[in-house]
Amino acid sequence: MHSKHKGILAESKVMADLYDKELFVAITMDDLLPFDLICIDKKYNLYKIQVKYCRLVNGTINLSVRNSMSNKTLKYTKKYNTDEVDVFAIYCPDIDECLYVKSNILNHINSSFKIRVGRTLNNNSKLVNFKEHFVEFPC
Repeated sequence: MHSKHKGILAESKVMADLYDKELFVAITMDDLLPFDLICIDKKYNLYKIQVKYCRLVNGTINLSVRNSMSNKTLKYTKKYNTDEVDVFAIYCPDIDECLYVKSNILNHINSSFKIRVGRTLNNNSKLVNFKEHFVEFPC
């Protein structure tokens, strides 16, 4: 599947999940914005959401907090910041679920954030980000 199609699928799944949670969603028209959707809660608080399509690999979902952009002559990568994004919404097709991570994780990591699906091999739970902690919105 083309990366654009993955993004469209992820955005569609996240929008459906947010509607199921009785939240409102506004779609952005500009691909150059650092976020994809705006979520509005029942008190009309706004959340800038960056949607990511992430596969499950070895029991973990790896959320990249870097944005890659390119044009005909240049390709660059930069880290998102908390002014640009309030929440990262992840769609994982392997479990067909949406997860939500607050952007304040950006203060503690450099390039990626791992979310564990299921138990660890050694049953260790210290410092492990389990999927169950990221299913609610707002997170």
